[in-house]
Amino acid sequence: MIVLTILGVFIGRSVHHIAQRRRVVPAVTNDGGNHGEQSAIQKMDVQLTIMLFLDIFVAMISFLPYAANLIYGNITGSWSKSALQVAWENVIGEIINLLSYTFFSTSFYVSIISLTGFRDQLLRAIRLKKPKVTVYSRTAVTTNKTAQIQ
Repeated sequence: MIVLTILGVFIGRSVHHIAQRRRVVPAVTNDGGNHGEQSAIQKMDVQLTIMLFLDIFVAMISFLPYAANLIYGNITGSWSKSALQVAWENVIGEIINLLSYTFFSTSFYVSIISLTGFRDQLLRAIRLKKPKVTVYSRTAVTTNKTAQIQ
């Protein structure tokens, strides 16, 4: 688990450094104001960081009980136990084994929670969200005369 946390921190730093190298400078208008709060790369950086931390959280929930069960089994393996205690240990061990599979089954849900682009595409695919439609309108070219709209 410590190795997973260390790797998560290193991956987070790497993503942050890559995003800083590719950072797009926002356009500055004549009045000096910046348009847009965050660039697309900054938004992706935030989304990937959230996804990384959610994956680490799910991995810890999934694998810490499994590791504890293995340690408990190795320590108490040579002890004499009643049939009832062995049965309870087997039931709890199987529940923990099933819990360890949640890491592999939650990557889809982590993607839905943390990546807005993925979530939007999924909602469009199952037709819960209307696809983006670009509407082009004709504009009239006017000269120095004032156009009146009735």
